[in-house]
Amino acid sequence: MANKFIEVEYDKFTNKRETSMDSMTLLEEYDCYFKINLRHVSTPRSEGLLIDLYYRGDNWFFLRNGKLIININNVENISLEPNESFSHVMDSYDDEEDGKCEEEDYYEIDREILKKICDAKCVDFQIRGEAVLEANGERFIKYSQVFYNGFYDEDAYKEVLEENIDFISPADDGDDDDEESGRKDSTNDSSGNGCMVTLLLMCSALSSIAACLFFIMGIF
Repeated sequence: MANKFIEVEYDKFTNKRETSMDSMTLLEEYDCYFKINLRHVSTPRSEGLLIDLYYRGDNWFFLRNGKLIININNVENISLEPNESFSHVMDSYDDEEDGKCEEEDYYEIDREILKKICDAKCVDFQIRGEAVLEANGERFIKYSQVFYNGFYDEDAYKEVLEENIDFISPADDGDDDDEESGRKDSTNDSSGNGCMVTLLLMCSALSSIAACLFFIMGIF
């Protein structure tokens, strides 16, 4: 079964290639939530496998001041240091979202760590920042298996692709191109409407000139 969850983006101007999957919800509280995703970045000078952790909540969590600890099978702890991607206050037309705090940090891992997660019986996360929160990573095991299959080895963890993994969204199927095409069509229609309006205005002007000429001829 083909892996429909992997998305690849390439920037020809920097020769940068990013392979990723849509994020999944890791933890949800009454006033905040965390999303997590895997991403591989490759450039001519370097490459790296990353975990992105996104936070949105009523107050700052300060991911950049903490760390992410992954516990494997209740035995091994893998401690990861944060690298801030961004942090800001949302400015939204949605009153429920306006003013909320957004943060995202990334954590560097490698193929060996990813393989440990894929083969684990259980995985748990401890997210440290302004507070300390814990999250069950059972779904992240399958998430990691899907990424490993799509990026490293298409023969590995093939069975997970046949399961119900509705917590992961498929990669973009090109709907944006259709929308872009629709916008172009709309623009063309607007141009045609503009030409029609211009023609009507010209006809109106010519009619006014003709009426004036008849009026002048009538006087003389």
